[in-house]
Amino acid sequence: MCDEPKERLRRRLHVSLTTMRFHLQVLIAAMYFQRLIRLCGEVKAAPSENEEIQFLCVVCAKLRQDPYLVNFFLEVRHKLVTIHDLT
Repeated sequence: MCDEPKERLRRRLHVSLTTMRFHLQVLIAAMYFQRLIRLCGEVKAAPSENEEIQFLCVVCAKLRQDPYLVNFFLEVRHKLVTIHDLT
């Protein structure tokens, strides 16, 4: 009977870790997409221009289909708040 709470806690911990891993993978994928999108505009008339256009068209089509996904592509730059800023 004493093992039941431990087992429940172990299962919750496992679910939490699995969820955290999933969110981390989504974050990493979003960072790669942001970088790819940024790279598409850096070089004019690059040899990979056709592929860049195709990639951006797919991203735009997906965003038209599911507009909430735009949050994964936005880059937010926050100013770090330090202890000195608060005093």
